[in-house]
Amino acid sequence: MKKLFVLALLVLPVAIWATGARETTEEPVEQIAVEPTEVTISVPTGAPTVAISRLAAENLPSAEGYELKWDVVTSPDLMGARLVSGEADIAIVPTNLAARLYNQGKDVRLVGAVVWGILYVAGTEPAESWEDLRGKEVGIFGRGLTPDLVFRHVLSENGLDPDVDLTLNYFASATEIAPALITGKLSMSLIPEPMLSMVLSRNENASILFDLQQEWADVSRSASSYPQAVLVAQADFLDEHPDFFQSFVREFSQASLWVNENPQQAGEYSAALMEGTNPQILTAAIPRLKIDFVDAADSRPAIEEYLGVLLQANPDSLSGDIPSDGFYEIR
Repeated sequence: MKKLFVLALLVLPVAIWATGARETTEEPVEQIAVEPTEVTISVPTGAPTVAISRLAAENLPSAEGYELKWDVVTSPDLMGARLVSGEADIAIVPTNLAARLYNQGKDVRLVGAVVWGILYVAGTEPAESWEDLRGKEVGIFGRGLTPDLVFRHVLSENGLDPDVDLTLNYFASATEIAPALITGKLSMSLIPEPMLSMVLSRNENASILFDLQQEWADVSRSASSYPQAVLVAQADFLDEHPDFFQSFVREFSQASLWVNENPQQAGEYSAALMEGTNPQILTAAIPRLKIDFVDAADSRPAIEEYLGVLLQANPDSLSGDIPSDGFYEIR
């Protein structure tokens, strides 16, 4: 009996070892790789690119399962196509473009206002009041678009008829305005940032005559300027990725504050995203880019006032009326 018991003790470890050996040599379960969700953020060059510069440079937000693609678009005309095609999940676009797309049936949501105006009147001759523009030639760009409509509105509110009391010399694009001011072809013009900073750096006789953002606030009797560009997102993307999007908005809001507090670093980040731009010029421009993220709930009154002015000046500018509640992403 003892012999049998001893034999059993000898056999048992061998059996356990053999069982363990079989378990460790089995084929491992194949792990299926999950492709990350690619998120495309599209912005036009200029102030919107500056607004996302930190996020793009530091690849924020860092969210597991998501891969960010930063799409800097050189032509503003392509921004609408990016949203219509679905190529862009998130974008910064002119406010009136967002409204027009929504009115045309594209299910985009306005998340918040980002850029509160970048337009100035600069020149090499003095002008202390709007009355000093009477009889003058003023360069302008964007016929029928935001720069033109905003400028005309401010002129009218200050007692000047844009078509009678001064001569508006339309240029094909804003890029033609800066050389004309630098060389003296124009003595006064509407000009956006960051081109304004380039003019000021190259023509010591040029100065800022009017800040259209402040002028808008004055004639509107408002505490804020006009919300020229907004953050939007595809409605289906918002619904399918709510947690990621909340994280994105949180980082974006912080980044807009960071840009204003760190203009030199923001200028360098932005220049890396926009070929041919000078980081020093961008750094100088940042305080006048009016970048400030305000969510949809808080910015809606200013947005509706702005769209109302555009609609009155050009009934076709929104492809319909001022958008209803469904346009705004308020959660």
